[in-house]
Amino acid sequence: MKNETRVLNQAPLDIKRRLHELDALRGFALFGILIANIAILSGLVFVSNSELAAMGSIAVNDLIVQFHDIFINQKFYSLFSLLFGIGFALQLQRWNDNDEQFITFFRRRLALLVLIGLLHSFLLWSGDILVLYGLLGFLLVPLRLLSQRNCLIAAIVLLLSPIPIYFIMYLLKIPDPFAAFKTGGEGGVNQFLGQLQQASYIEKSIINAKFVAARWINLFLNIRFPRVLGMFLLGLWLVRSGLLPKVLSNRRVLVYLGLFSGLIGLVLNYRYAELHALHQYLPASLTGLEETVFSVLGAPILCISYCCWIILLSGAVRLTWLELVGRMSLTNYVMQSAMCNVIFFSFGFGYLGTLNRISLMGVVLGLFFFQMLYSRVWLSYFKQGPLESLWRYLSYRSAI
Repeated sequence: MKNETRVLNQAPLDIKRRLHELDALRGFALFGILIANIAILSGLVFVSNSELAAMGSIAVNDLIVQFHDIFINQKFYSLFSLLFGIGFALQLQRWNDNDEQFITFFRRRLALLVLIGLLHSFLLWSGDILVLYGLLGFLLVPLRLLSQRNCLIAAIVLLLSPIPIYFIMYLLKIPDPFAAFKTGGEGGVNQFLGQLQQASYIEKSIINAKFVAARWINLFLNIRFPRVLGMFLLGLWLVRSGLLPKVLSNRRVLVYLGLFSGLIGLVLNYRYAELHALHQYLPASLTGLEETVFSVLGAPILCISYCCWIILLSGAVRLTWLELVGRMSLTNYVMQSAMCNVIFFSFGFGYLGTLNRISLMGVVLGLFFFQMLYSRVWLSYFKQGPLESLWRYLSYRSAI
């Protein structure tokens, strides 16, 4: 009982001991995730080509889509996954004298994260990522026992595994289960958008709940699980190998690694964007296989470049505003969905499916600026964000 009491009263990592660069990376990841999600949250992806043309230049829209595929798509959930693995490893180090008690605590924490994610999925947005992180996080418990070498090998194998998995999908001729929806059949995309534009919050939540299943089918078809778990393990390996503090403090390594991974990542992701624009991922095809290869290689490599440059910039000018957002990453992630509900649905301002991509970038900048201000004000009074405080309280005090 003494050990349990001591464990449950562990305090959160003091601000003076935090790695500011990691908080800045979390804030940067939240900005990228908002950009990645805004086209879906705003309903733009459900708008027909003729309606897009009425909103403005199709050429400009296509250019922004290409930019999105090169610099945004898949890069920021990869970054968040890496940071999740790093966070797990750092917590494990703090509790090194009581590994068994930490595992009990960590499992409880993951169960609560899954619960928060489920509420987020059904009440705000079916595109939630928290449930996936929470469920895959349970696999980190046994995988923590891997040696450093095997941990790195497992990370690489998982990150590359979508290539053979997709090849099997190609051999099995896996179809697109959402083809009829996309082409506007009965209950298709246009009808769906019309329903959402007129929906009350309760009606919207019912429609949203139906799409939770579609979301998980999509995660399977896009082979998201091994990619996320692979980045978890890469983050775990970076801490356990001792490379993380060495890299954070070595400016020359960061510059060279940032330049090299950035150049290679841009080349790979440019080709990925070309292939993704062909929309031949499903039904599974050879073009889809090539797209998978460039996606699997390009996303984590460019993600590494982003890490290097944000760390370098943070070391030079101290990215306080990004750090504050990153310290409240759970609150701010859920808040993004809540604010978009208010902006785009009829029970709020009702802009669903009416804004083009240029206008949406203005929305992104405005929302993220608000989050920076909100995070600064909140953290001037409290040590953690509201959801972080609730998560911590239930993790340390609850008997769940």
